[in-house]
Amino acid sequence: MAIPRSIWRSILDAEHQEMQEFYPPLESLENLESRIRRDTQVKHLSSTSRKKRTTVTEPTNGKPTPSPDNKKSPKKKSSSAKVPTGPMNLQGKVRAMLVKKFGRESVLVDKELQSLAHMPYGVGTQSAMINLVIGRPGLPAGRLTEIMGQEASAKSTLGYHILAETQRLGGIGILVETEEAFETSRLKKLGVAVDDLVICQPKHMEEAFAMMEANIREIRKVHVNGPLTVVWDSVASTPVQAEVESDFDEDTMAAAARFLSKAMRKFVRFMAEQKVVMVFMNQLKTNLDKYSGEKWISYGGKAVKFHSSVRLIVRSRKSDLELDENKEPAGQWIIVSNVKNKIGIPYKNTRFFLDFNRGIDKYRDLRDFGLAVGVLTERGKSRVAYKDDSIPKKKFKRYVKDRWGTADHARDVFIRKAIKLKKLRSYDPLELEPKKSKKERRLERMAQRECEETAAEEE
Repeated sequence: MAIPRSIWRSILDAEHQEMQEFYPPLESLENLESRIRRDTQVKHLSSTSRKKRTTVTEPTNGKPTPSPDNKKSPKKKSSSAKVPTGPMNLQGKVRAMLVKKFGRESVLVDKELQSLAHMPYGVGTQSAMINLVIGRPGLPAGRLTEIMGQEASAKSTLGYHILAETQRLGGIGILVETEEAFETSRLKKLGVAVDDLVICQPKHMEEAFAMMEANIREIRKVHVNGPLTVVWDSVASTPVQAEVESDFDEDTMAAAARFLSKAMRKFVRFMAEQKVVMVFMNQLKTNLDKYSGEKWISYGGKAVKFHSSVRLIVRSRKSDLELDENKEPAGQWIIVSNVKNKIGIPYKNTRFFLDFNRGIDKYRDLRDFGLAVGVLTERGKSRVAYKDDSIPKKKFKRYVKDRWGTADHARDVFIRKAIKLKKLRSYDPLELEPKKSKKERRLERMAQRECEETAAEEE
């Protein structure tokens, strides 16, 4: 037999009345704000009444004289007029409590968080096509960049170009070299001033991190805000201290992965504070695990993968070789793939031409970049146009030298035009930080004032 709807309604009304008697209704936001304001006023009045206890000294001519502490002072406005209401007041109280319990550095306001994550500048690789893959004009400062590849894939050459670009911008470069295979003559050909370069050759990873931290701290005392780049060539060729001190037949499985996992957790915050362009070179090796799905893996576990903001894979193929007039190898095309990108769009591919004698072919790379971003337009198969000038592709190098002087200067011009065309995002802080309204700025000032007053009262 079905129960009538009227009976069901009476049962539900009775249950609703019992729930209201057992659970009181929630306090409204206006009542909560008024109660917080009232409690703050009472606390302020009680604290001021304790401070204003008068003391009377012995009379000198028959009349009691008040002590100097009891002189009338101008009336101060009660702090209740400065207390903001709503959630900003609660946020200030919670922040003051955490600062008192865990220290000043335990709570970071929005501006401090932005300063840690802020990238004030970028250092390029002297290949504008790689900038197009990253989406920014260069590798980011305060972040970690990992460049991986197999043997003979131009990893070290790319690192030397990054150091040369740092010196061209007026910065300081640090080369942590553990492969024991670099030549100063090779660095000079690529444009690196060897006398101004800091070269470190540590014995193991522990010493490498200690050297990098010590050099960065000392350089930042003098070179405060300028570009600073560290290139580690390479992570895979650097043993850990346990391997150095052990015999050749002893097994030290996953020692590098364990050390890097611990070291990177400590080093990432240091990089963000010092605003260093950190570049780790790594090697790709065959994955022996058939069921993981990855054919190639990088050395050192997954710590460097997780802490990197940009990860680039460079590859070379024998089919991309170019021969000179004597049918000898003159250069090779290098393929660059972006597999991780926290500052732009990932999974982009590009290529640049590597001359075996001079490094990256800057003029050919500049021509390809201009066509990709729209600074240059292609006219037929053999000519390009810049504004009203029609240039043969074979004479593009001569045109760049006559108009801009050097390929580096022309690349800077093209990158600025690409930023205006919104093909690249700038590292300019004015572009990245949105403007705040007057109400938001007023609420921030009120919250900060309340936080300082609450901390002073508790002290």
